[in-house]
Amino acid sequence: MMTSHVELLKAKAMLLLRREQELYKLGLVRERTSAWLRAFHGLTLELEASTQTLRDSWVRLLIEELRFQTAAVMRRDPASGRLALVAGMSRTPIPPELALTAESLAFLAEHRTGMLNGPGVPALDQLAEQIGLGRFLWAVDTEYLIIAGFVPDTAGYVAAFSDEDLQYFGMLGRHLFVLLRNRALIGELHDSLATVRVTQAELAARVSELVVTREQLVQTEKLAVAGELAGSVAHEVNNPLAVVLCGLDSLREYGPVVADLWGTARAAAQYLSLRPDPDARILADRLSLAAGSEQDTADTMDNVGVTIDSMINGVHRIAKLVNGFRSLADRQPATSSVVDVSRLVRELAEECGGSATAGPALVAMVGEDDLRTAVRGVAAFLRVPGLGPPAVTSAMTIQTDVRAGRPCVVVSDPDAIVSADDCRSIFDPRVRVDTRGGRTLRLDLDLALAYQHLLRGGAEIAFDVGDRGLAVRFSLVAASAA
Repeated sequence: MMTSHVELLKAKAMLLLRREQELYKLGLVRERTSAWLRAFHGLTLELEASTQTLRDSWVRLLIEELRFQTAAVMRRDPASGRLALVAGMSRTPIPPELALTAESLAFLAEHRTGMLNGPGVPALDQLAEQIGLGRFLWAVDTEYLIIAGFVPDTAGYVAAFSDEDLQYFGMLGRHLFVLLRNRALIGELHDSLATVRVTQAELAARVSELVVTREQLVQTEKLAVAGELAGSVAHEVNNPLAVVLCGLDSLREYGPVVADLWGTARAAAQYLSLRPDPDARILADRLSLAAGSEQDTADTMDNVGVTIDSMINGVHRIAKLVNGFRSLADRQPATSSVVDVSRLVRELAEECGGSATAGPALVAMVGEDDLRTAVRGVAAFLRVPGLGPPAVTSAMTIQTDVRAGRPCVVVSDPDAIVSADDCRSIFDPRVRVDTRGGRTLRLDLDLALAYQHLLRGGAEIAFDVGDRGLAVRFSLVAASAA
């Protein structure tokens, strides 16, 4: 009876022992599973990280959370069979580069994930020996090979991995591969977006250039039509203008003759007024009334002379206008010569009422008359009422400069308040109305022609408008002083 009771107690003890062992194993499995889940969660938190940060985080999680002794991410080259270490931590040094045999490459390509629990797989023994691992888990994709394992103990014994370990490692590896591919795609997307932005900016600049070019072409075509029309009718216009000029010159020559006739009439009236004949006195009164006084004759001749001069100036303006249209539509290249720009700037500053700032002595290949006309036009534009304070002309400076190896003439006024549209209208050959100054319509074809010639000669004209006023820069073609 006592024996049966002892046997029963032994059975219960064995049962309790097995249950405790199972609970202990379940606790180990739960702890291991929790570690894998923490690693998976930690890697998921790196969604926005860079590629290298992702690889380093994967290595750190396997070492710190899962207590692996070695973890490595290697970039694989399928063609050469070489592996390059890109991230890793280990108790023993990991070679920065490994070479796999064709057998190992074929084995890895066939088995995307797996585990090695000890020697006996020739295709993996070489890899285990090079890294110094007794057992390890691996996963591979088209670009990377990831490894996590343990080094052998002093007796050469290591515990085996379980199927659950392989399953969790495969899931974590696939998650890493997906994150790395996503990061690569995001990087490519960012590069593409940057390229698109640059292309958009270039297209916008190109569209702006095309719009400006189109406006210039339209304006040039209008000027060409106007020039052709002016050229076709110039002969017909100049002929009557010549007749009018001849007539005005004749009127001017007839003036002294008429004045002499009126003087003779006054003398005859004075003579007849002394005659006793009443009819003679009546005739003297009529002659005196018709001839007027000498002051009246002088005033009349002066007024006639002023009127004739005004008419002659008007005829010359018409002729100049017709010839200006013809010159503006002319497609012949502008003539250029070597010009001492420093001397020209000093002369223009004195002529335009500004100051010449000392600058480098420069010579340029340019049409001197065209440059003079253009600078005078800018100076005249700055003197228009309303652009700035009353002292606007005294603040204007004309100076020489060098930009990108090209001689420059800069006309600037820090007090001028000018809009971009006003700047573009400086050389505009169209009819302009100056409402600020109360001026009438005017055509500045000489300035427009000088602008055309400067551009044809290789010059560049830029406007700098801002809080510091207006600066107009003429970038010319460099030339040798010799």
